[in-house]
Amino acid sequence: MKEDGITPKETRYQTEKQFLRGAIDDAASTARSPEEFSKILDEKYHIIFKISRNRYSYLHPGRKKYITGRNLGTRYTEDFLLKTFEENTKSHKEQKEEILEQQTPNTSTDSPTVPFSDTSAIPAPFIFIKSDLRLVIDLQTCIKAQQSEAYAQKVKLTNLKQMAQTVAYIQEHGYDSLDDFHATLDQASDQTSASRKSLKDTEQQLKDMNEQIHFTGQYLAYKNVYADYRKSRNKEKFYEEHQAELSLYDTALRTLKEKSGGNKLPSMKALYAEKDRLVELRNRQREDFFNHRDYERELRTVSANIDMILKKNYEQLHDRKEPNL
Repeated sequence: MKEDGITPKETRYQTEKQFLRGAIDDAASTARSPEEFSKILDEKYHIIFKISRNRYSYLHPGRKKYITGRNLGTRYTEDFLLKTFEENTKSHKEQKEEILEQQTPNTSTDSPTVPFSDTSAIPAPFIFIKSDLRLVIDLQTCIKAQQSEAYAQKVKLTNLKQMAQTVAYIQEHGYDSLDDFHATLDQASDQTSASRKSLKDTEQQLKDMNEQIHFTGQYLAYKNVYADYRKSRNKEKFYEEHQAELSLYDTALRTLKEKSGGNKLPSMKALYAEKDRLVELRNRQREDFFNHRDYERELRTVSANIDMILKKNYEQLHDRKEPNL
């Protein structure tokens, strides 16, 4: 049906052995050790994997009895899978070496392969030195101060100190009026929001870059299998034996074509260089965001203390003007 261009209708029916084979093929396509293989099976498919007397066995999530690899086929025994793990490890090492200079497909144009920004363009983070300014405590709402006269007296002394530091803070920073201070607070809030957005954008770019690196490596790891498939005389048998690898190759190829936009994709070396740049940019933006956030929080502390000082002055003035009964 596939050769005639007809897509067969998929059904949900699947035997337990078919489920195990599909899950094992998927896990074995990326695992580099029995431990990693077992973790993928457990987390992704809830299949328990065990090794007993050098024999591989698998427990289907709906069964209570293990099924040995030999009952599933030679592709699911210890000998075949250990070789697969070795090949995956070798492919992974090759991807991180200069061998990965090879370029991905869909090279319809000769445009530059490195459209990434220079590391020197990364801006320096916002500098902020935090003070020891703290909030003035409202004694009227502080339950502990109402229950303990000694604690209330301690809070009053601390409040006087914080009020004095708040006044000194305002004078040191040259705020001539409340409007000037609130304008600075609004600006700090906007800068915090902007730095947060820039950080989120960079984190998304880094996520996309990791995805592109993943699929580029996946393409390079299995392109030789696809080449052998094209040369094979019995393509149906070859496809049956290497279905997992060919499926991974097809997924990687399709994803890379979508990302290329008709242009030549960068090499693995260029991708890793861009990833390093994005990591450095993200780290600086994190520092910038944290500093902007702490600065805004400090200004909000000053704002709250100003409100408490003005409220206290108003209450004292109101008490003086109130006539004695």
